[in-house]
Amino acid sequence: MPTKLLEGVSSKLADQWVATLLTPAFVFWAGGLLAYGDRHGFGSIETWFQQFSEPMQLGLIAIALCTVAASAFVAQRFDTAVLRGLEGYWYPGLRYLSLPLLHWQKVRRRRIVKP
Repeated sequence: MPTKLLEGVSSKLADQWVATLLTPAFVFWAGGLLAYGDRHGFGSIETWFQQFSEPMQLGLIAIALCTVAASAFVAQRFDTAVLRGLEGYWYPGLRYLSLPLLHWQKVRRRRIVKP
């Protein structure tokens, strides 16, 4: 009985972990790979990948998955700070960066509103 409960809980945790942690990062990296392949062709990627032995290919896939997991962790760690910055709540040390953006917005607004 306890083993079935443990299996059920662990499978649910794994599903949640994959859904919340890896999906956005995987979509980001897959989009980048598709953009690169669209620009330079997928043949170059395939040729580069096939030059390695099968164990090395598995190692490269494992490294790619670790990169996805690490980037997901970093993005999840700093998402609140980035979101606050995008909302306009600049940290005191970075407020000077907002001044050129505010000036640009004022000039653009004057140009649009100008009768």
